[in-house]
Amino acid sequence: MFNYLLIVMLTYLFISEIYLKRKLGIKSRNRWLFHEDRYKVAIVIDVLLLIAFIFLSVEFMIERPHYPMIVKASPTFIMVTLQFINQGVEEYLQDRSSKAHYHDWLGAFMMALTFCIFYLGEQGYF
Repeated sequence: MFNYLLIVMLTYLFISEIYLKRKLGIKSRNRWLFHEDRYKVAIVIDVLLLIAFIFLSVEFMIERPHYPMIVKASPTFIMVTLQFINQGVEEYLQDRSSKAHYHDWLGAFMMALTFCIFYLGEQGYF
């Protein structure tokens, strides 16, 4: 399983840093949660995702400790993936020509792929 995670990490770094940034010249925009240039709807969605993450994490860690570890870790993967998608859609709506949303969507895809690797590893496929 470690080998697959290493391949995903190296693939992400190659695509993001070498291909998108250096070859295509697409810079990523990292914005804080409450940055003044962000849409208010996107901020509300991010805050709701954070609140849902906190409640789901508490639910799985305290109320349901007998669940497998991948189920307990799933709120983290879900929150990060949905935040990447939300920020990618926001970047797409704000400035399509900069193509900065490619970085966010790549991050969402890689987080979903990482979750799949962890899930398959927990099920004994790796």
